[in-house]
Amino acid sequence: MQGVAISLSTPFVIALIQPGFDRNDLSFDVVHLLKLTYLLLAVGVALTKNRFVESTAAAIATASRKMNRSEPAAAASTLLLCLWICTVGLAAMTIATSPTAVPVDLWQLGPFGTGQVLWSATTSIGVAAFGANAQAANQAQDKASRG
Repeated sequence: MQGVAISLSTPFVIALIQPGFDRNDLSFDVVHLLKLTYLLLAVGVALTKNRFVESTAAAIATASRKMNRSEPAAAASTLLLCLWICTVGLAAMTIATSPTAVPVDLWQLGPFGTGQVLWSATTSIGVAAFGANAQAANQAQDKASRG
């Protein structure tokens, strides 16, 4: 779902920003605007409630209850914490510059910082995935504690 959102929003953002900016500063503005767009889309996808989140929450709640009968929400709480940390880390990586370990040739394949855009797009998919699972773990924590 996030991949589709990225594919649809990228040409729109590039076309939207092109007319009013100087060509020399364009790549800087487009890359940063795309990073923020990808992050906002990922947060939106992660916060969307759908049947997959509901079914994942039910499975996590069931597993959490089976793992520790005295504290049925403990495993769901631990999973929620781990998923939250991963989501925040990937969100920071989406906005940050790409790692230096990747060859520099990849970063300027076109008029825009293509490598940086690809890096942000990929990490935003992780934000959406881990965020949706964190939402499911949060629901599972509530379900498991209620019994």
